[in-house]
Amino acid sequence: RKGELTGVVTGKGDNWIEVKADGEEKARKYVPHWRGGNPNMGGGPDKAMVAELKKVPLKSRVRLEWASEERPRVEKIEVLK
Repeated sequence: RKGELTGVVTGKGDNWIEVKADGEEKARKYVPHWRGGNPNMGGGPDKAMVAELKKVPLKSRVRLEWASEERPRVEKIEVLK
């Protein structure tokens, strides 16, 4: 599954973001895609997306594109004015 939403950032961590979408009762957590195989092979969360998520201020309004792969994964995020 894939989707797009607009909402407010309600929480952040080192490699995740939580967004409460317009019209939803609860916020959902989104994580970057996993890249590079197992951790012992250098794999981990997509570094470019982790950097993007770090730039997004808490309580900002965002548009987020996601895809579900075991859990909701961020594909693109944009801070709205």
